[in-house]
Amino acid sequence: MSEGDNAYYIDESGHLTGDGVSQCAEFMLVKNTPNGELTSAVNDHIENCELCRNRVIELYEIIRDEPAVLNRIKENYQQKGNDTPSHRRLRSGKGWINLTAAAIFLAIIIIAAYYIFTNPNPQKIFSEHFNPYPNIITTKSDQHDELTQAMLYYDVHDYDSAAVMLEEVLVDDRTNVKAMFYLGNCYLAMSQSQKALHWFKTILESESTELFLPSKWYLALAYIKQDKIDKAKPLLKDLGESKGSYREKAKRILERIP
Repeated sequence: MSEGDNAYYIDESGHLTGDGVSQCAEFMLVKNTPNGELTSAVNDHIENCELCRNRVIELYEIIRDEPAVLNRIKENYQQKGNDTPSHRRLRSGKGWINLTAAAIFLAIIIIAAYYIFTNPNPQKIFSEHFNPYPNIITTKSDQHDELTQAMLYYDVHDYDSAAVMLEEVLVDDRTNVKAMFYLGNCYLAMSQSQKALHWFKTILESESTELFLPSKWYLALAYIKQDKIDKAKPLLKDLGESKGSYREKAKRILERIP
């Protein structure tokens, strides 16, 4: 990559273009081969821009475990080392055809991988970020009421039984925020996102501030589970501006969704 390529690999906003991300991911794979270098401008940008750096790393991780792709990329850059610095000389006959076929194959793989990265699957995002909230009830209480008994099932991941008991708790006390919150977690763990939505929304609509931010986080995840990104984004933006533990997680998801 020559310094004259900077305009092609960095867009008007100062971030890497799609081709820039692909080229940088390739360079990570061929750093020990001829011409396996980045321009100073691109290298400086990757070092200073977390967003673009993460985009390059994710694409790199997608293609690095494909031996056929890796070999073709290395062959490609080794050939560049024997050619002019900025452009590869065209070959004639069968060698040129083989080189062209390899280039087309490589382009298809990189474009497909980049498409997957830039169009993340909501279900993948959900599975990467959903973990049932830890039990903070039985660790803080010596009581043996119905709520603490429900949490014993919750602790062993028997979310079905836990949900039944938590529903019973809420029959007697419709304002029990903890029961609502853990019931929502149970339903998310059982892939019943619509039921989970009800309880997290109920908490956010109440006047209670207890478990407010965690409920907003799980409500956003429930919307992502349902592929309702437009409803998840405002919640994630609020969390990204908060001082809580969900701030960085929310920002990372916002970087990945359209």
